[in-house]
Amino acid sequence: KKEMGLDGYMTYLRSWSAYQTAKATGVDLLDEQMVARFKDAWGGIEVKTVSWPVFLRIGLV
Repeated sequence: KKEMGLDGYMTYLRSWSAYQTAKATGVDLLDEQMVARFKDAWGGIEVKTVSWPVFLRIGLV
């Protein structure tokens, strides 16, 4: 978990390799329309708790 504002969250999303790969091929996953939708959903400049649970299956076969 981490406390983030919208700008920090958008920076986090843009750091993902999937975003970088798409951008390198000319696809903007976070275009102006998508960023506007995030802003509407976020609800202003407030800081929110962001979490990203990770589930792993680890073992030998």
